Amino acid sequence: MAVDWITRNLYWSDSGLKQIMVSREDGRYPHRLFYDGVDEPRSIAVHPVKRFLFWCDAGVERPGIERSYLDGSNRTIIVARNRVQRPRALAIDFKDDRLYWTDGMVIHYGKLDGTGQFCLHSSGRSTVRSLLVLQLYTVTNIFTMSSYHEFRLIHQLQSPRQKEFLSMPLIGFNLYRTVQSNRCSYKLPLYKNNGYCSQDACGIKNGDCEHLCLPSATGRTCACSLGYWKINETRCISGVGDEKFLLFADQRQGAIFQRPLFLNEYYAIPLQGVKQPRDVVYDPVKKFFSAPCDTFFFISAPYTLTLDAKSQLLYFVDIYKDLVVAVNLRNKQYAKIIEGDRFVAFQNIKNVALDPTRGMMYISCQHKMISDNKTRLIGAIYSATMTGKNLTAFHIGPGEPKGLVVYEDEVIWIDSQKRYIKGKATVNGSVYDLKRITESGQLHDITISDGYIYWTVLSGKPIKRSPLDNLTETETLGWDNFYRVQSIDSYTGDTLNEFCLTRGVNNGTLVNNGRSRYVPVGYRLEILCNPGYKIKGKMTAEDNRRGYVLCIGEGSWNKRAVCEFALLYEIHGTNNRGYVELTRSTYFLVPPRVKRLNVICIGGGGGGFDSNYKEFKKKDKAGDGQASSFSDKLISLGGEGGRLWRGGNGGIGTVLFGGEGASANDCHYGGAAGQLTQKKGCYQPSTFCLYCGAGGSRGKGECPLCPLGLEGGCSGPLSSNATKHAGCSYGGGSSGGSGGGGGGAGYSRAYVDVTPGEMVLVTVGKGGAPSYKPAGDGIVVISWNGRIEDFKTDRIMMYEESNFEDKSCL
Repeated sequence: MAVDWITRNLYWSDSGLKQIMVSREDGRYPHRLFYDGVDEPRSIAVHPVKRFLFWCDAGVERPGIERSYLDGSNRTIIVARNRVQRPRALAIDFKDDRLYWTDGMVIHYGKLDGTGQFCLHSSGRSTVRSLLVLQLYTVTNIFTMSSYHEFRLIHQLQSPRQKEFLSMPLIGFNLYRTVQSNRCSYKLPLYKNNGYCSQDACGIKNGDCEHLCLPSATGRTCACSLGYWKINETRCISGVGDEKFLLFADQRQGAIFQRPLFLNEYYAIPLQGVKQPRDVVYDPVKKFFSAPCDTFFFISAPYTLTLDAKSQLLYFVDIYKDLVVAVNLRNKQYAKIIEGDRFVAFQNIKNVALDPTRGMMYISCQHKMISDNKTRLIGAIYSATMTGKNLTAFHIGPGEPKGLVVYEDEVIWIDSQKRYIKGKATVNGSVYDLKRITESGQLHDITISDGYIYWTVLSGKPIKRSPLDNLTETETLGWDNFYRVQSIDSYTGDTLNEFCLTRGVNNGTLVNNGRSRYVPVGYRLEILCNPGYKIKGKMTAEDNRRGYVLCIGEGSWNKRAVCEFALLYEIHGTNNRGYVELTRSTYFLVPPRVKRLNVICIGGGGGGFDSNYKEFKKKDKAGDGQASSFSDKLISLGGEGGRLWRGGNGGIGTVLFGGEGASANDCHYGGAAGQLTQKKGCYQPSTFCLYCGAGGSRGKGECPLCPLGLEGGCSGPLSSNATKHAGCSYGGGSSGGSGGGGGGAGYSRAYVDVTPGEMVLVTVGKGGAPSYKPAGDGIVVISWNGRIEDFKTDRIMMYEESNFEDKSCL
């Protein structure tokens, strides 16, 4: 940091944002001089009389010392990388116009243009961190290998090569006073006699510059603060508008900025007296141009704000007193709405989001839990009416919810601890992770506008965004001038009564339109439900996936568009973890964020033959069972129908084969699904095969399939109970009348990779027909984030225990 005492400007280097900055001495009107070609700026020095600005860059790629005029013009490298390796400190000898600098452990000096370099002193193994010239003395701050700091005086005698040393502990203030009183009686050189003060171009009325007056080689240059642009040589203007925009406060710059949503630019809000704004909201009713002090509400203490523009109620959080307070902006009356209590569960209020359409508010806070006689605080979100009534826990879980926003039927927040953007539906309570944030930096606030979700980071690139329709993408808004952006708000357009705001539809899309857009009265908004969903009620057109809503004014629609689930199955569990049992052909909608499924397919059982039935008078074979399949990725073939003189073959599966139907004159049983490990064999794995149904039986053991087997095999867990003649569900072959029994279906099971939201055709095979008795139909079972055994453990164990007692099926 360095001061130009003539123009009263303050210069500093910012190694975090890699830039050289200047402002008035009180911090007003910050302006960026350099950012291109700046790697690791360190010390900075100003020569007000010569109008020079010096700085050293300690970057590995291009170390060196540079010089420019105080307005940034004529930038020159005066000590290049071939003469310096790690410059850190700078100082100017105003008496002799020399420049001193440090390079690791060595102190150099030379002329103001970098020539005439001379090594003044080497500190041995200690790094020189800072440097100051006080007439006859050079004062250095030494950092030793033992982490001990000391000041060291280098006293120049008759010639620069003659010097003596004095080391003292790091007591900078006392040392400065000692040196000042004993030897140096130092004063800043005002140079009253050389004409610079009286003829300084910035000395009268700040050089007629509205913001900054920066001395140049021959005169002065006017510069504008961040967020302002020059409209002529001396005047500055902010491009603030009242269309769609982001609004954010930067504590470090001490200012509030606006960014139009349709431009990658930012503009400073011309407010006076703002020092460290923490939060900001916008009142679209009053418009900030007409009454900026009453329209932009900002605070410099640790509070957060939110505004219900329609009712003109401003809500703010006092985190010191743990309060939510509402202020009526019409009469300036205020009331305490909600108060935290450290003796109860609800405490440490952080932020508030409003849902005026439903009269609700949501509060991020902490929830006190007691477990094993230990108390701990976890992140939570509570809900209440906008008057503070009916305070209840909306979401409790690990993490630290910070910024909140209500978007359509969802509450969305940013979790600074778990580093997720999360959401929860206000209708059904579903909780989900929207986005994992991997970048470093403390997450703080969030807003949604014009199809994007925005969030702030308290360091680095402070504002980032992702499109709502593709949250895997992350865009960093390319502003290098901001550092501590805590709050962010947005305004998406006019909210007058002759407009309606489009809202997204869960499980659907808006045709030829987007979310959060204003449309006029009479506008007909078309909705298209996603595959697997249909329009609820009578809003149908062309097919049940399409519907319309009409803007009727006062910001209202004639009805609410809802896309409801339309597929022919029931989900057991949730979209995150569950299963379905499909007993008829349909489409299956892969749940969101699910990429792998465990699938079981069992085809239909074969029909049994009976020559005495009229259906078989002109047929020599009973009907085959149909195949069951999951798209083209997994299939199970059905059992073959029986004939007059022999039973049907079992179906083929990827894991097990179906059992064959009996063909003897006095044995007519059907084969079981998943009965054999190979096409011919005696082992009966259908006993332990999930959902595998037994074949129909007619005898009492006179003609078993195997010496230790049972007629028709055995049903496995989760299948239906055996019947005398019909094939069991699922996939069991029917017994024959006077003829062969039907074969059992094959058994297939595998993990299948899928795409979230994909529609998959599932075919469930029917039992073969015609048949002596009904053959068992097939089934397709689909589970995600768990196998079916994980969901039906109790039923499987109960089945195995009962069959252990009845050894006929073991």
